[in-house]
Amino acid sequence: MVAGPKRRDLLIMAALILSVFGGCLYLGYRFQVMHFHIVSVVSTGIITFFGFLGRSVINQSTDQINDREMRVAITAALVSMYVVIVGIGAFLNERAGDMPEISKTLLTSFTTVVGIVVAFYFGSSAYLEGRDHKRRRSETNDN
Repeated sequence: MVAGPKRRDLLIMAALILSVFGGCLYLGYRFQVMHFHIVSVVSTGIITFFGFLGRSVINQSTDQINDREMRVAITAALVSMYVVIVGIGAFLNERAGDMPEISKTLLTSFTTVVGIVVAFYFGSSAYLEGRDHKRRRSETNDN
């Protein structure tokens, strides 16, 4: 379970994303332009990336960002942007009828990118954990 300050940080980040997303959806619906939907996708990624990165810097004793925290921030940002894009594509284009060809292409391309990033994240995490486990095992055998 997530500890108190960490949970509060995640709730603040989620509330900020939802308020920006909701405001952009309202403005997009009100003025019938897609610019606000684009802003909602980009702002979701930026808020998520810097939220996760900032949370990791606050929890560390040094100011340096390690590779693991950077991978977590990138993966979280891309996955959150993907969820927003799928939501916009699935629910907002319902009233317009069929999804435009450029939207289909964007969704397909972004699905590929998110799949690669998530696979890289889990693959590299498993590799690093296996390497650390092997190093710890060899250290205990040497003693």
